[in-house]
Amino acid sequence: MEISSLRERAGASSAGEKKRNRLEAEAQHLIEEKRYKKALKKLLEAYDSRQPGRSDQSIYLIEELSVVYEPAREALSERRDLKESLVLSGKADRMVVSDWVELNESLNENERIFTVYKKVRKKKSTKKVAESLLYHVWKKLVKRGDYTELVPYFNRVVSELFFTASIYEGEQLFSSGRKKVGSKSFQAFERQLQLDRLAEDGPLIFELALGLGQEPAARAVASRILKLKSGSKVYAALV
Repeated sequence: MEISSLRERAGASSAGEKKRNRLEAEAQHLIEEKRYKKALKKLLEAYDSRQPGRSDQSIYLIEELSVVYEPAREALSERRDLKESLVLSGKADRMVVSDWVELNESLNENERIFTVYKKVRKKKSTKKVAESLLYHVWKKLVKRGDYTELVPYFNRVVSELFFTASIYEGEQLFSSGRKKVGSKSFQAFERQLQLDRLAEDGPLIFELALGLGQEPAARAVASRILKLKSGSKVYAALV
């Protein structure tokens, strides 16, 4: 792809983001004035114009609005159902799956994600969609003891854990020497999120490794997690 084309795409992306930010700001002002119908229209325009699969503030604002304005919840439900039809037919790519999962979470219907996963995993035509959904349901499968379903996904979750651990350690080592990119408080917040994720996922991956008879991997996971966070709760989860 030519450099000029890349610049055009980057410029269009930047312009689109600015427009969405403006729409979200205007919507928040309208919500304060209790002009919910107009606010929802702007938020839906912002949400529908974003890049598929990309989290955006608009969906969280729509979720908050749905508490006091039922049409906002209906709008989320309509978009969820539309994407769900693609998921069930095997026509959804990873971006559509990600959007569908996020919409279910915004509607507080997380169990629906697992219910649909159980449907699509049974058919050959929806195998790829089921594989995309594994990212979102693997923790539940581990907690249920359904280890064998995660055999194709095992290497990925282990690799992601070690990758996240490496990123966390790198941030710890070099953050003080880098030029300031964002506020120190935000960087600290990011690192804490990484550490919390490791503390949550580590014991589950450890359990999965043992459940699949992967004892060397289980020991490596336990060692890595305890090196980063050796609190009693984490230790208890690993024994």
